Amino acid sequence: MPVAKVAYCILCEDYRVEKYNKLTILGFYGILPDVNIHVKEFGKAIEKLMFLLGISGEESADMSINILSPDDTILLSAPKVPIPLQGKKIVTYVGFIFGSVVFEQQGKYTLQLLIDNKEIRNSFTVDKGDPSLFI
Repeated sequence: MPVAKVAYCILCEDYRVEKYNKLTILGFYGILPDVNIHVKEFGKAIEKLMFLLGISGEESADMSINILSPDDTILLSAPKVPIPLQGKKIVTYVGFIFGSVVFEQQGKYTLQLLIDNKEIRNSFTVDKGDPSLFI
């Protein structure tokens, strides 16, 4: 069975579908692995956190996602879902959104994707931001 390929992972707050297969990204943090989330205070919830993936492949795939804390324990998890893919040259957008995300500590967090039981890992960092930047 051909393996699905992840072209990119955008970390943002949300997205909106537009005409002509376009997306508007809302609250853009960056493209993994070059993402650093600045929080006002550890232990306080971030309203939304979304992992928007661009995936291609010949067949459908089963996908689940975990977010691991710096100590490798599961912070967030989404159940396995079937993803219909449209071919190698067509990107399918897949979004996993989490509400009220609480980061308890600074450090490197891991995005763990399981696609047809094959593991793909990527990371992002969380640290305390400059208080003057939060309104």
